[in-house]
Amino acid sequence: MTTIELKEQLISKIKITDNNDLLEMMLDLVEIESDDQSIYQLNENQLHEIDLSKQQIKNGEFYTHDEANEITQKWLSQLSGQTEL
Repeated sequence: MTTIELKEQLISKIKITDNNDLLEMMLDLVEIESDDQSIYQLNENQLHEIDLSKQQIKNGEFYTHDEANEITQKWLSQLSGQTEL
């Protein structure tokens, strides 16, 4: 089915439905698609944090995926070992 055919079919279905929930969900999906088309502009603080992160990586100040998983597992083990107050 071509894009034009899909659009026409969708429009005809939209015109006959009275299901407000369905229409709202469809609108949400369309808005998500159109939002993805825009370019997000980072503010100065976000750019600064990215620069800091890049510097940390250059300095070797990061965890590998396996290291991060291990740290998380230890933290979760400590949490599950605590008694409730």
